[in-house]
Amino acid sequence: MEFDPTFNIDGDKLRKLREKNKVTQLYLATVVGVTTETISRWENRRYPTIKKENALKLAEALQVSLDELVESQIEGQMPSEDAGGETPTPDQPAAIPLPEAKSGWPRPSRRHPLILLPLLLGMSFLAWQFFFKAQSPGFTATRHLPDHVLSGQVFPVLIEVIADESKSATLMLRESLPEQCLPLAATPPFIGQNEEVHLIKWIGKVEASGRNHFAYLAKVNEKAQPGKRLFFAGSLIIGKQGDDEPKVAGDQETEVTLFHWADKNRDNRIDDYELLSVYELFPNFRELGLDLTEIEKIWASRKYHWNNETKIIETNGK
Repeated sequence: MEFDPTFNIDGDKLRKLREKNKVTQLYLATVVGVTTETISRWENRRYPTIKKENALKLAEALQVSLDELVESQIEGQMPSEDAGGETPTPDQPAAIPLPEAKSGWPRPSRRHPLILLPLLLGMSFLAWQFFFKAQSPGFTATRHLPDHVLSGQVFPVLIEVIADESKSATLMLRESLPEQCLPLAATPPFIGQNEEVHLIKWIGKVEASGRNHFAYLAKVNEKAQPGKRLFFAGSLIIGKQGDDEPKVAGDQETEVTLFHWADKNRDNRIDDYELLSVYELFPNFRELGLDLTEIEKIWASRKYHWNNETKIIETNGK
């Protein structure tokens, strides 16, 4: 019969290394495959010896060499059948072992990363359930909102509602604006507006496999100061009372700054790509009432400057 070599473990070093690495006795016990009581006995020198296999696992978990953890090696010593698989000293009675908790889960190991797969799959399933509960099966609603706006200026908002191939329905879309924003116009026109709570509503037919757009213009209060963050929220009413109300996903907030909303990179100019993105996102801008004259003027000039006192955009004297 072959016997595993054992080592004299330095309990003080073990405890200091564990505290230095900010890990718990439970973590070490899980990595090595023993109980927390065994780890405690090693640290307090109530089990002064340890099998090579367990010593190597401890050293790996603590990111040190084996020599830094043990004092000396004892050849040809038979391991005992205690909880940690260690041999008590002759002048010391063997401690009564604590039974290890049995589990169907494999012990975590750096050598076997695949054991994390069930956990990752479970988290992905929960995330998938949360997303589709928020969106409702068959329908998604996404808001497109500039990431920054100017105080006292008008900016556009687009909400895109998409139904899958088998769905079509009449729905109500509700959009809640921040207190500092006033809705001006919409396409299609909204059917209701509550200025006290800054709420607007649409009713429309959503066709299967189609992209249905609800767009509106809003104006920021001139008193809104740069750095102020404005939050938007929306939901869909589909089906009967008591059903889930899908939330509008996508952009949820914008910030009051000193830059035009079409100037995405905030470099005081609107380049060709930024102008093109405006036309792509709002193809029916004339129907919406969005005046692109100012945007095209800024695009044609080299630079612009926002005068926060007069609330006017200045462009190279033009």
